[in-house]
Amino acid sequence: MDGIDYIHNRLLTAFLGISMAWQEISFRIRHNCPFANISRKFPSVSVSVWCNREREVVEATAPDPDTLQELQRELDLVPGTIHRTVDPSGLHMMLEFCMCEIEGLVDKFNSLQLPPIVYRDGWEYYRVVSFSGEDARALFDALAPLGTIEVLSKKTTQNRGILDSLVAANNVFSDMTPRQIEALLKAYQLGYYQLPRSADLAKVAKACGVSRTTLEEHLKKAENKVITAMIPHLRLYAERTQAVQEVEARPRAQTITA
Repeated sequence: MDGIDYIHNRLLTAFLGISMAWQEISFRIRHNCPFANISRKFPSVSVSVWCNREREVVEATAPDPDTLQELQRELDLVPGTIHRTVDPSGLHMMLEFCMCEIEGLVDKFNSLQLPPIVYRDGWEYYRVVSFSGEDARALFDALAPLGTIEVLSKKTTQNRGILDSLVAANNVFSDMTPRQIEALLKAYQLGYYQLPRSADLAKVAKACGVSRTTLEEHLKKAENKVITAMIPHLRLYAERTQAVQEVEARPRAQTITA
């Protein structure tokens, strides 16, 4: 059984609610890769890549139009471009082949790469699901000769679906305005959502440079949009959790020996 078939079997096991453990590992690597080299040259730029092992979709954002124009000239040198658009939000392109070898190693060692890959300041950021400690160690042993690796987080999960790790940020936050996002982040930063609260609406409003009433309106709209966007994922999580509990509550077959 090759790596892809192994992953499919493990994903089916997770979807059916059968008990299993897996590790979610976040790491970054600095090595010689076209997009990593571009992000090293343009440290203020963020490049995100989605790869299906045959095509790559690339999105790059820059802090200002001049940097975006320079980035566009640099990306003109990347081979295999079959589609490209540029708009105020950034640059979007599709490549006819995959540029990086790391995804192949992830597949080889029976692991699953969670998109997107993010390139920032010369570093290449990954989230990977591995279904055994042995596979995870083998993957990092294979990655070590490629460059400098830093593990950012690692957690082992039991009885939680992989779908729970695949909530796309765009699905949750795309309907929020910049002022709503700023208000929510500032409120969290100052401790408005702590228990007990270490900041009230007046303090957060002052930090945002708006009136208390305006801030309250921004927060209510932001909270409503986040909750509305998360409800489908919460409903799915609740249904899967109930299914797992029902499976685990079933009487187990007993073996009777003479």
